[in-house]
Amino acid sequence: MKCFSLKIRYLRYIYDSEIVPLIRRMCNLEKLTLYLCMRNRNKYVDGIQLQNDILIYLEQLRTFVFYISSEISSEHHVSTLLSDDIKRTFTDVKYGEVACFIDHCISGLNIYHIFSIPFAFDSLEHLRNNLPNIVFNNVTSLSIIGSIPFKYEYFLRLAKTFPFLKSLHFAHIVPDTLDDSEESKFNYNELYSAVEYPYLRSLDLLDAYIDYSELFLNESKTRLPNLIELKIGYDALQTLTENFRRDETRLNCINIKRLIHQQVYGDNEIIVKPKDYYLYFPHL
Repeated sequence: MKCFSLKIRYLRYIYDSEIVPLIRRMCNLEKLTLYLCMRNRNKYVDGIQLQNDILIYLEQLRTFVFYISSEISSEHHVSTLLSDDIKRTFTDVKYGEVACFIDHCISGLNIYHIFSIPFAFDSLEHLRNNLPNIVFNNVTSLSIIGSIPFKYEYFLRLAKTFPFLKSLHFAHIVPDTLDDSEESKFNYNELYSAVEYPYLRSLDLLDAYIDYSELFLNESKTRLPNLIELKIGYDALQTLTENFRRDETRLNCINIKRLIHQQVYGDNEIIVKPKDYYLYFPHL
């Protein structure tokens, strides 16, 4: 075997015991591609560990493409690091440029992201409040989790960092800052133009704080010209659209063909939607 690719979006425990020994045995590999999102570890993966555990065993390897994230709880007392500290561990890895960034989370979970440049994959999982100073042209699917800033600048950077997004998922999103002064920033159209996501087709707001749903559906704050799928709680949607009559949210909803609501009334109770619901979403 000369080429091997492995992608696991939620990996626990078996990296050291199964994946590393498996790859070591592939001594004839010329190209290795890894996309691994690891949870509940007590140490992060860096360049030294990759070199000593895997790469020195692959003498024929010519191309190494990877993205590896390591989620570590603060209870493991990992010393505070900067991105440059981790990047320096790749001095002996001879397969191209490497980048890294760290999400330091209020919840006590830190996520260490390391990856080859340019970023070769079409998805990025569990990004938190730290947006790297890199443009991810290949990423079309992104999930964001945890607390993120409720600020115009954050969402403008998000659009610029991931310019070709087609799918965006917010998981358990709550603001890390939200007060009258921050929220009002989005309302001053003379100061801030709407953030545009020109290719976004699917938006998941089921687990997002309602202010984020307002931010994305209000056309004065965000433009979504190609949105065709929306996941959002029915109550939240009804509130934001003012019973499906509000003009400010109509434009971002006009092309939607698929709506997925969270069931909050019980498994057997059917939501009876008013006539305005179907007029608001004419392409359902």
